[in-house]
Amino acid sequence: MVERNHLLKISELIRGNQSCQDLVQAFYGLNHLEFQIFCHLIHGKQSATIKDLLDELQNGERTRINRALNHLIELNLMKRERVKTGKAGNHSFLYSTISFDDLKNEMNKLLEVWYNQAKTEIENLDEGFLN
Repeated sequence: MVERNHLLKISELIRGNQSCQDLVQAFYGLNHLEFQIFCHLIHGKQSATIKDLLDELQNGERTRINRALNHLIELNLMKRERVKTGKAGNHSFLYSTISFDDLKNEMNKLLEVWYNQAKTEIENLDEGFLN
């Protein structure tokens, strides 16, 4: 099982004791490798193949990178595009991140959903403790 980062505490948010990186990791439950890949691509060349990532991140384990990429795709933080690599019909996949604007929009949507759910739970707090 992949270990996820610690939960960001609401009190830390209020005091401002978190970074933007902490916030992204907490919103999406990214582990270290997933976050490393995401940051590498969003700050760097914007897209890469698995071979590029293996070379650049020097993590050496293709299956771990594959799992991380698949999780990032499931979270809609990355896209995968099939591209031809030669005349013989060979192909590979090119992975790219969403834009910062898309990331901000998605995080705002998640925050709104969470806020509404938390507000409802707080309103029903007394009932929740009885069940």
